[in-house]
Amino acid sequence: MQKAYVLRGCLIGPRRVELEEAIEDIQGDVEVTLRAITKAEPPKRKDIVEVLWGLRGGTRTKKDIDAQIAQERFWGDE
Repeated sequence: MQKAYVLRGCLIGPRRVELEEAIEDIQGDVEVTLRAITKAEPPKRKDIVEVLWGLRGGTRTKKDIDAQIAQERFWGDE
């Protein structure tokens, strides 16, 4: 079975293709299949404020957070 290569290139004219990589292993007649490549658009960046407003709020109460801080301070004083 013959080895097949998949390469990228650019169609320069109706009868000419320029490859991005050189092929050293093949000489003589070849069969070429062309497929157009669609370039994906980069994802839209969101503003940091939009990201923060989109986050869900926490469920902890102020009393719970204060208790945790007090416990950590106590643990650090030992």
